[in-house]
Amino acid sequence: MASLMPVAKQQYFNTNGTPLVGGKVYTYAAGTTTPLETYQDQAGTTPNSNPVILDARGEATIFWSTTSYKVVLKDANDVTIWTQDNYQYALTASSGSSLVGYMPSGTGAVATTVQSKLRESVSVKDFGAVGDGVTDDTTAIQAAINAALAATYSAPLYFPAGYYKVTSALPNITNAITIYGAGPRDTQIVFSGAVTPINVVGSGTRATEVVFKDIMLNGNSMTGGYVVAVDWAQGVKFLNVSFNNPYNGVSLRQCGNILFQAVTMDAVRGAYGIFAYGTNTARNGENDQIDIISFTDCLIQSTYVSGGAVPTAELLVLDGRVHTVNINGLRLLSGLRGLATKNTPALTQDLVPRFITGTALEAENHYAECFNFQAATDVWINNIFAAESYTSDGIKLSSSVANFCLNNGSVNSNSLHGVNINGALDVTIQDVTIYNNSLVGAGAKSGVYVSGSGVVDIRGGMAGKASWLPVYTEKQKYGIELDVSYNGILTVQGVELRNNNTGALYDNNGTGQGSFVSACPGYTPRGTTLQSVGASPYTYTAGLTVEYVNLYNGTGVVSTINGVAVASTSPCSFALQPRQSVTVSYITTPTMVINKG
Repeated sequence: MASLMPVAKQQYFNTNGTPLVGGKVYTYAAGTTTPLETYQDQAGTTPNSNPVILDARGEATIFWSTTSYKVVLKDANDVTIWTQDNYQYALTASSGSSLVGYMPSGTGAVATTVQSKLRESVSVKDFGAVGDGVTDDTTAIQAAINAALAATYSAPLYFPAGYYKVTSALPNITNAITIYGAGPRDTQIVFSGAVTPINVVGSGTRATEVVFKDIMLNGNSMTGGYVVAVDWAQGVKFLNVSFNNPYNGVSLRQCGNILFQAVTMDAVRGAYGIFAYGTNTARNGENDQIDIISFTDCLIQSTYVSGGAVPTAELLVLDGRVHTVNINGLRLLSGLRGLATKNTPALTQDLVPRFITGTALEAENHYAECFNFQAATDVWINNIFAAESYTSDGIKLSSSVANFCLNNGSVNSNSLHGVNINGALDVTIQDVTIYNNSLVGAGAKSGVYVSGSGVVDIRGGMAGKASWLPVYTEKQKYGIELDVSYNGILTVQGVELRNNNTGALYDNNGTGQGSFVSACPGYTPRGTTLQSVGASPYTYTAGLTVEYVNLYNGTGVVSTINGVAVASTSPCSFALQPRQSVTVSYITTPTMVINKG
């Protein structure tokens, strides 16, 4: 491809149109009489004389800087021929790039100008941002955001490598934009103050398709607020974003399809890493709820160390109407709690945090519970890890939890119970290893503790001493322990229950109906026992296996199960199914012998 060669020298003429031999070119700063240099070379290292003296052809080599000039042309006798003010070389002017063409490669490519091509994205440095970590870049970044949002299709906003200091809130992000850097190690926005600097918020309609990518949001100097608040928005994504030392990380409200992918949030200092909240009331013309939050390969952590100051940060909180949380790799470390589900708006059971599903969920090294499910419905997690709660349970399930399922994983080394099922309904634990809990003291707490009246199904896995670990003393009181008030249905099948501190399984003489235990190494019914018979009518409830009741002696003995007489004489024998009860009426006290097993 050929092109015209630019004129190598500039030539000037007198009023008669002949070359201005010996003429003089004076150059000044635009609008002034202050001399301003031109140059003999393109690099701008060798200044011309001022004035520049023209040769025998009226020519001279003049390289102009990017600054605007006032130019005065005179003849050899210093008689002015013309004056031109506010002169600037076209390609160095603000519109210079519009004079240069650009043709992409490839068949069918369409020609444009360099200006149009460069305006496909916006750089904060286009607006004067410095990025040296010292200069306050707030005003420049505010202008850049406004320009990007004002573009016809919301141009991407680029932060080149650097540290950009921001000291106040940035403009609200109300529509689609991608804010990206050169990678979290190279590009940082450094915030300070107590207000939330980045607000993604709808205005008239939801803010949509907002992306943060390849950047660090540094909250080290923040004294309050969140780094990012998302309110009435859709399709917000955090991709390869690092939150460094935030006061609080991200708040979510009335939004949907929120994605955290390859996000690191390190050293949360306030109350929350990520806080998601919905009241299920009318707001912005819609229902106030959150639909779909997804986590992929993310880490959120605070700074708690054993014996240190009590931390304040709950790392992930789902409160109220939060519907569908997808997890594919999420680690929650060293906070007050790892994950907490709540119902602050006091909603009905079907409106509390729901459909929390996925795989590879870890919470470790927390002051209180690793996982505290105060209110949740439909929770299904594969490969859970809950370890090192220093004052509480590994996993705690309260009475407002229903349809809760754990499949595979480990719960170990927690101060109190490994799993505390405190009134939760419909709980399934399958192939989970639960060991070395009750670190508060040997024989104080159990691997799994069950109270309330829910259906609990524990299958496979282990609630006892881990044989594959180096020699240690198992402190769990029982593998599984039932509270004296428990009156639900417990099924335990194929669970390794050996070598707990006190025993394998203890039912605390509960009154639950239909419970069943089978094929659990370490668990053996207590054999034949003499049962003390109380005042007539006396009710006896079987434990967790089939039991055989034998009555001897006594007079007027009548035995009924569920109101149906099974024996009206003594001696007699009959079987009780797990958790089934028999009522014995008599005149004189009979002898009762129970055969368990």
